[in-house]
Amino acid sequence: MTWSVVVTTLQLKLTTVSVRKWPRKNDAESIRARQEALGLDGSVTAIDLEPFVRAQEMLTGAAVIPVSVVGPIELELGEYELREPDGELAEIGRARDSVFVPLAHTEGGLSASLHRGARAVAESGGFRTYVLADRITRASCFVCGSAGDAIALARWIEGELPAMRSWLAEQDDASLSKFDVYLSYRADQIMSVLKGTAPADLKPVGLNPPEQNAVSVIEQGGKPVLRITGEYYGCVVTKQDYSNYRFRAQFKWGEKKWEPRLTEPKDSGILYHSRGAFGVEYWKSWALSQEFQVIEHGIGEYWTQATSSFDIRVDPKKDGEAAPRWNPQAPWKQFLAPDNHALAGSDEDKPGEWNSIELVCYQDNCVHIVNGKVVMALAHARYKQGDTFVPMTGGKLQIQSEAAEVFYRDLAIQPITAMPKEYSKYFE
Repeated sequence: MTWSVVVTTLQLKLTTVSVRKWPRKNDAESIRARQEALGLDGSVTAIDLEPFVRAQEMLTGAAVIPVSVVGPIELELGEYELREPDGELAEIGRARDSVFVPLAHTEGGLSASLHRGARAVAESGGFRTYVLADRITRASCFVCGSAGDAIALARWIEGELPAMRSWLAEQDDASLSKFDVYLSYRADQIMSVLKGTAPADLKPVGLNPPEQNAVSVIEQGGKPVLRITGEYYGCVVTKQDYSNYRFRAQFKWGEKKWEPRLTEPKDSGILYHSRGAFGVEYWKSWALSQEFQVIEHGIGEYWTQATSSFDIRVDPKKDGEAAPRWNPQAPWKQFLAPDNHALAGSDEDKPGEWNSIELVCYQDNCVHIVNGKVVMALAHARYKQGDTFVPMTGGKLQIQSEAAEVFYRDLAIQPITAMPKEYSKYFE
């Protein structure tokens, strides 16, 4: 109540003072001018302000706060160090000390109470302190245009917390525990299988074969990296189905290639909305799905897998090109085998480097993004079952092993609640 009265008085007094004429120096004349303008007198102005003139600008008064000292307080402190490479906290020694604690307050009885507590602790051997962990907490800083924008952002973050926690839970496992591995045939055997000349007893290797080394997690540059040798046709496949998500990853080619692609571009791919048995498409290695092609100088192209289908805006196939090319201004065209291939809108490949890929899917619409650029938008995901088309709005993700060594890292799947605005325009 006293504070509100003071504020009211200050507002009344300051209305007659021009900001431009308000004295700002800390000489005695300026200090007194400010005190008189505010009507201050008595104990507020009785204190000698000379020791404080360099402490702050426009000095006008000083407040006195009583300070007590409690002690001695007996402490036993640990000495610690962080050990590389994991930052493990290790105690390397302990020491005792007696300290006195200053207390600035006006609460009667508080200092006496703390003194009694300090004596009781001293009689029982003193305080012993332990550090269990030493970590730096990092937080994001958001700059908003107004308080209203900041409140709206805070409410949005609060509403998205369950989805964020779910996404973070997907990032913590550097192993293959959230994936299955399916291997069909060795790359140098696959053509005999397709031609029907393979031995009658040659069968697919199968799901999660023991002691396989065609797929593994290694460390490169301090990061876990998924290595696919390409020696077998097959895939790494998520155990969980996903729908309405944003998938991100980086990939980089290795050195090895295998038959039958020794003279072909290195090839892999992300097969999404996957379902059903493996080996149902031409190469007898993958499940029914849609393909985000990963191939040298063709990242983000589209291939149907088995009876899958999409509508894509494309220009007609040009002479010298393998398929129609995506153009966001072109008419829509259905892709269904034998029309099973659409070229990316542009070649965003960075040879010899880590390439970033993103797959954004909401309901039955998807967007292929390569190194930050949209290279294809695909509408109405579906597959043909007999004479009927069945919508595809989710499923597992397969990462192809296809006769080329390839590395993937920073895999992440983030749930979304709508197609992002920057991509929704492609489906209007």
